[in-house]
Amino acid sequence: MVHAVTSNTEFNKLIQSSKLTVVDFWAEWCGPCKAVAPRFEQLSKEHTQVQFLKVNVDEQQEISSQHQIRAMPTFLFFKQGKLLDTVVGADINKIIRLIGQHSGASAFQGKGNTLGAAKTQNVSWTRDTWM
Repeated sequence: MVHAVTSNTEFNKLIQSSKLTVVDFWAEWCGPCKAVAPRFEQLSKEHTQVQFLKVNVDEQQEISSQHQIRAMPTFLFFKQGKLLDTVVGADINKIIRLIGQHSGASAFQGKGNTLGAAKTQNVSWTRDTWM
């Protein structure tokens, strides 16, 4: 679930989390912001170990100014109050990659197979087999 930040005090408290925190700086009038919003919401449901925040730059100008937000959308990645990364623009693939990189979660989900773990039949090949 994406949490809408309502004050600078709240924002500063939330980004101190030991969890990865991804913040979407957006504006109501921003077309790309509206386009990426449903996918950002979906990511919050898929990555429950990550905290997702939204900051409306027109309503929270102090926060936007402190973090020098100049374009929307801008996504900031924090852990324990430290800025880890920034994505300017609606580059959802980069956001997904950085979530995996900074949260310790793999970009690939599921069990998968371990290389060399599949049972194989022992086969001997000779030069004559190929001829």
